[in-house]
Amino acid sequence: MGDWVVDMKRLLAVLVVVTLTWSCAKSPMSPSPKLSVSVMVLEKSSRTPLENVDVEISFLVTSSQTSGSGSSRTQSFSSQTLVESGKTDANGAYTWSSVPDNVSSATITVAGAGDYESASRDVHMQAGDTHVDVELDRRRTYTLSGTVFEVSPDGPVPVEGALISGRVCDQDYCSNLQATTDRNGHYSIPGIWAGLGASLSVFKTGYTVDDPRPFDCENCDRLVTASVDTQLDIPLVRR
Repeated sequence: MGDWVVDMKRLLAVLVVVTLTWSCAKSPMSPSPKLSVSVMVLEKSSRTPLENVDVEISFLVTSSQTSGSGSSRTQSFSSQTLVESGKTDANGAYTWSSVPDNVSSATITVAGAGDYESASRDVHMQAGDTHVDVELDRRRTYTLSGTVFEVSPDGPVPVEGALISGRVCDQDYCSNLQATTDRNGHYSIPGIWAGLGASLSVFKTGYTVDDPRPFDCENCDRLVTASVDTQLDIPLVRR
């Protein structure tokens, strides 16, 4: 009887030790990892990082609200689109480090100012940091050139010093255009963004553009849309 009591005490001691060891070995529940988005903006052909480029991250946040109780209890949902924005640093990087926990996807839009076209990417959020490379294509451009001349009975007369100005715009940016005619009435405007309407106005004291304004161009004398080098001659008449 005494030996049996001693064996039972030893068995209980072993069970206690095993239980305590297992309890200590369990890891406490870890908090949800912090969500962030890291965007790297690169030139597509050379993979060169692009600095000071506008980055916009839009995401949908959905919330629910419960009202009433029992059989009359109802649950409603609402959602709103929020936007986070900034510029890339010297390494072409932009990081948003405070993504809400309930965001599962986002749209990243990079505005390609100047020599680059804009680009957009849809991404699904990952645990921790979501890294996204956005490559920008160089804009296709063309040169617009031609002659500004006076319409006269003796034929075209080149007009020197006529100012051609205007702009070409995409959904994010506008590029200003300007040239002045030389002694031969010739002008040339390089680097115009291809495939977009370039609005042009012509000014020379004592003259006005001979042709009526185009119906699709408000407050301008010419509207040009081209993808290759284009010639545009502009006739003037004396006021």
